[in-house]
Amino acid sequence: MSGKRKPTLNQKAEQYENMDDTFSFIAGYTSGGAAYGVTWEEAGIDPELPFEEKAALLYEQNNGNRRMQIDDLPF
Repeated sequence: MSGKRKPTLNQKAEQYENMDDTFSFIAGYTSGGAAYGVTWEEAGIDPELPFEEKAALLYEQNNGNRRMQIDDLPF
């Protein structure tokens, strides 16, 4: 058995907190309320996939054990 733990429901909810159908990481919002951040395509994930699949791929890509860091942002 591997040392990886299955994420709890709380961890999964936190994972989705800063993402949506367009962005894999929402860095913030403009004064008009528009989100900005890293798109799924910029994260190397097909934006046409269903949201749950994109989120799972991002989680796997990040080894499930760290959140995206400021240094990871492409801008």
